[in-house]
Amino acid sequence: MNKLKLLIAVLAFAVIASCSKNKAVSPNTVDNQAVNVYVAGVDGNVAKLWKNGVPIAYTDGKQPAGLSSVFVSGTDVYTGGFEGNFAKVWKNAVPVSLTDGKYSAVVNSIYILGSDVYAVGSEALSTTNTVAKIWKNGVATSLTDGTQNASASSVFVSGTDVYVVGFEAKIAKLWKNGTATNLTNGAFAAEANSVVVSGNDVYVAGDILNDDGNEVATLWKNGVPNALTSGLYTASASSVFVSGTDVYVSGTESSDTPFGPSDVYNSIAKIWKNGVPTTLTNNTKATGLGGVFVLNGAVYTVGFQESGDVNTTAMYWKNGASNALTTGTTEAAAISVFVK
Repeated sequence: MNKLKLLIAVLAFAVIASCSKNKAVSPNTVDNQAVNVYVAGVDGNVAKLWKNGVPIAYTDGKQPAGLSSVFVSGTDVYTGGFEGNFAKVWKNAVPVSLTDGKYSAVVNSIYILGSDVYAVGSEALSTTNTVAKIWKNGVATSLTDGTQNASASSVFVSGTDVYVVGFEAKIAKLWKNGTATNLTNGAFAAEANSVVVSGNDVYVAGDILNDDGNEVATLWKNGVPNALTSGLYTASASSVFVSGTDVYVSGTESSDTPFGPSDVYNSIAKIWKNGVPTTLTNNTKATGLGGVFVLNGAVYTVGFQESGDVNTTAMYWKNGASNALTTGTTEAAAISVFVK
């Protein structure tokens, strides 16, 4: 599996709305103030950031690369991802390698608090298992010991507490200040993909395999799981965002009816607001949904849309209206979104 597909799989992507022409997204306004939309992702072998739909290449494409997370602090734009074997963080497009490149590594999520830069992801100890890791200002701490395959998918900082979620072996996990809590019992494979803290509440989005072999999109609140889907069709929750008293989750669920003469069951992109789903796409083409961000009631999501047997189009949605960020001639995906 190449790293583009690995990033997509790790973030549990999955179907689509209608395709629009590739175009720049005009700066939005909320309450008469300009709003800039930053999207991190990948276009072929190139790590890219789109600001209001305008692409900025972070790498030269000579080796596989991608951006999996974006965070804007003041006037500084931070992104995390990989280039070749190196896990990297970029500040205003200037890269810093977090690993030595001996084995494959990736940053899946970043969070900025003051002058501190937190990044989480994974690094291979060898050619077998990967270790879940957190880097604070470039200094690495291993969250797992490498005896089982593991990865850290998301980081959120609240006060002096650092929350990280991911998986180890078949178990979805939450680490608070480095101390692990199992969100599942290991009976079925599970992953935690995203974490947000609001007040005293800790929200985690992910998925759990059921005994029928389908993944169930799940939202944990303070460790208590709530199924967002029935389990009749495979589904996943890729990102969670809290705005006021509302909890938004982005993800996908396989369609319940086949499409086309080949009877393909494509996935359908969905947003759950307080557990109630809204469908963003139909099942005519495969689509994946990554990050979600909410500002003053406007809901921004990103992902990708199938554009052939191999290629995909990086996509951006605002309140369900879709925009293409790439032309569909490469394997491309939008993975993370930040609105400021």
